Amino acid sequence: MANTGKDLGADLYALEQAAKSDLPTVADDYDSAIGKCNGAQQALDGIAAVPDQFVPDNGAVLDKYGATHEAILAVLRETRSALDETALALAEAVRLYAADDGAAASEFRRLLDDRGEPKPE
Repeated sequence: MANTGKDLGADLYALEQAAKSDLPTVADDYDSAIGKCNGAQQALDGIAAVPDQFVPDNGAVLDKYGATHEAILAVLRETRSALDETALALAEAVRLYAADDGAAASEFRRLLDDRGEPKPE
């Protein structure tokens, strides 16, 4: 990343792109994965209970799946949240750097005008 001036302005635009387009797009993929995991769990909820005589001493497979399912959902949700927080931090960094360097801010604004405000895909 450049330290000052026009090159920094171009880097700021790239960071803005990451903050407002790239990271939110990936976060949306995590939302989709969370929804699919929830859908899988709902499908399993419809399965009739297994009679006790068919459940081994260490529990039914469905019980094991439930624990694994919750662990996977927790990781997906944490990652989704981390992506959101990272995007906010990057956007704030862009604002702070632009406020500190007039030439960088000018180039950043020019790129925003030319390429448009970054948006999730």
